[in-house]
Amino acid sequence: MIEIFKKIKESFFLKTNKKESLDEIFGFSYSSKNLLRKALQHKSVNKEYNNERLEFLGDAILNFLTAEQVYLENKLNKEGELSKKREKIVERKHLNLVGKKLISPKKIRTKLKRIPNSIYGNTLEALIGAIYLEKGLKETKSFVKKHIFSSGLITKKEKKDYKGELQKKAQKEKKQIRYKLLKEEGPDHKKRFLVSVLLNEKEKGKGKGKTKKEAQKRAAAEALKRVF
Repeated sequence: MIEIFKKIKESFFLKTNKKESLDEIFGFSYSSKNLLRKALQHKSVNKEYNNERLEFLGDAILNFLTAEQVYLENKLNKEGELSKKREKIVERKHLNLVGKKLISPKKIRTKLKRIPNSIYGNTLEALIGAIYLEKGLKETKSFVKKHIFSSGLITKKEKKDYKGELQKKAQKEKKQIRYKLLKEEGPDHKKRFLVSVLLNEKEKGKGKGKTKKEAQKRAAAEALKRVF
């Protein structure tokens, strides 16, 4: 996998003699001003010249480094347990929080009136891609360990079975439950789903998630608050 990243690095790299510093955030500067500018540019500015490709690369590298870290730190865990630990680190909510903590909104180039939290997470991944291309895997790994693995912002996974609880309460009151997919958007590597839950064909809750299961769970949680 490292060899694949090296080949990708050669195809992405853009170099100029000028420097633009983000020392206050990352502790080092970039020799490639074009690369840094691209990492910070949202598609609302330019549909062709933006950070989506770097975001794709950063997402892949982050998942690789996280999988490696979780594997080495949890030698007795099985595959399913390792996957849960990895997801806890790379979940969208966590990356959005880290991105918002590290990246000043003034650095992000966008035409949007308000910067949603998701853009901070996406920009963070794009910058991880840029760090890899500029500094290599070793520096990228150090950055990820310092700012993401040790962020202090990782949220605890919800242990409550909202779908199961909703099912029990609905059965008790003789109500039929049905989950309905309302929207599916985003590229294949970063899908987002919007799901509603209906009781006797009446919508009682909605939920968003990066998987249908996660969206259903959040829809069930909302329905429990509204109905029961």
